[in-house]
This record gives sequence, C-alpha cells and structure tokens, in this order.
Amino acid sequence: MSTCYPRPGSIKISEGETVTLLSNYSNAQRHTGVMGLFYLLVAEPSPKPNSILHSTDETGEIVILQNAIGALTAVFGIALLVGAAVIYQRRNQRDQEGYESILM
Repeated sequence: MSTCYPRPGSIKISEGETVTLLSNYSNAQRHTGVMGLFYLLVAEPSPKPNSILHSTDETGEIVILQNAIGALTAVFGIALLVGAAVIYQRRNQRDQEGYESILM
C-alpha cells in the first residue's frame, strides 16, 4: 500500500473551489488488502509567527533561524566568561586582603 500526499502548505483551496480526488489503479504491481480507502485532511491556515526566532521558507514551513541560535549561543558564552572573570577577581581580592606572601 502506498500513500501520496502533498507537503503541508503546498496546496491552498479557496472558498467555493471543488476538490476532486482521482485514483488510478494499475495491476502492474501486486496489491493486497483494501483498494479503495481514502481520506482527506483539511486544516485552517496557521497564523503567522510573530517571534524573531521563526521564519517561513519558500515551502511555507516554519524554520528556526540559524543566526538567532548562533546569537543566543554567543550571548550565553559571553555571560559565562563574565561570570568566570568575576569569580576570579573576587578570589584574588580575598587572597590579597589576608596575609602577604613571603618571597625571597
């Protein structure tokens, strides 16, 4: 049994249009089971995303922007570096407030 369906968003049915389902059977391939089971899924168009992290490509599918992920990763990395620098600074300051080191 084979299935055939278009990609989501590739077919648009306007109000008042008639949808016709056409089935072609060929005995060139051996078939078993039900030969005439069909279903049609219809959905309302989804609202356009208003997030800066989403965009639509030419097929209408929602894709997460790679640039946004890269920017978030960079911000996270910078935050880690700043946190490490603050911890290092505080440890050095605490060590210097106590005793003086003896150097010869």
